[in-house]
Amino acid sequence: MAVDATPTPATVVCVAPQLSGDHHATASGGLAFPRGSPVRHRRPPGRGTHADNIGYQCGGWTIAATGESGRITLGTSILEAIRESVGVETEVDCCFFDKDAVVVVGEVPYAESSGDRTDLSIPFNGSDLITRVASKVPTLVIVISGRPLEIEPQVLEKVDALVAAWLPGSEGMGIADCLFGDYDFVGTLPVTWFRSVDQLPMNVGGSNYDPLFPFGYGLKCSQVMDI
Repeated sequence: MAVDATPTPATVVCVAPQLSGDHHATASGGLAFPRGSPVRHRRPPGRGTHADNIGYQCGGWTIAATGESGRITLGTSILEAIRESVGVETEVDCCFFDKDAVVVVGEVPYAESSGDRTDLSIPFNGSDLITRVASKVPTLVIVISGRPLEIEPQVLEKVDALVAAWLPGSEGMGIADCLFGDYDFVGTLPVTWFRSVDQLPMNVGGSNYDPLFPFGYGLKCSQVMDI
């Protein structure tokens, strides 16, 4: 599968809003899905460093200046939201994969200069985790971050969908609502998603503008389009 500036059918980028509070407000700003099909009625395991961490979902300037890890406030993690969405009849296993998988990765919280990095790869060996899981089962990846992260082509070509959730706040149900088709994703990229940090700075209209996903890109579950 080739990966270029235009994603193939197996790599649909989805963009969710950076909002907190009511989870319906969170769900109202996001974007599309793998092959245009929600995952309703499947059994997606939730796994990854950010699947069950409200502090990571909230990012910096939450409770503490640079943010914290863990259950720092009342809320619902993405893993909890998935479990609630599928109901008690469906077991959501965070360790074993036999049908479909949701892998949630991203950055640790930061604020201002504490977030300065020259390496924008996915922390906690996120790319390795994605590759291991996606090599076995259909995989949807959710990235929790305050900025685009470097996603290698060999990683991207293995996943079935990619959701850029940014920092969704304390209500992970807002993400699950979109994953299971209760609300559609509607957001578009507010910045250019680069291929490599070596390309930075990258500006729309520049002679070397060759992004992974361009400024303004975004899909919806309801869209039928050639990509």
